[in-house]
Amino acid sequence: MAQTYTDSLTNLAGVLEHVSNQTGEVVKLLTMITVITTPLMIVGTWYGMNFHNMPELTWRFGYELAIVITVLSTVATYWWFKKKRWF
Repeated sequence: MAQTYTDSLTNLAGVLEHVSNQTGEVVKLLTMITVITTPLMIVGTWYGMNFHNMPELTWRFGYELAIVITVLSTVATYWWFKKKRWF
């Protein structure tokens, strides 16, 4: 009977370890999504504040520069994750 309980507890520990590993992978994926989309959210919230004295509003290529910076920072973040082999 003690051997049966020991086997049951060993199996239960294996199942809990598997569930813990799956949870870690889900958290890792959600973290990557959050970090990759953060530059997009920062620029979106910055331009959503409706300031009147934003210097880039009077620049000829102000919005284009914001788009380029946003895309470059997003691509750089994605590349960094690829380099670290998180994908």
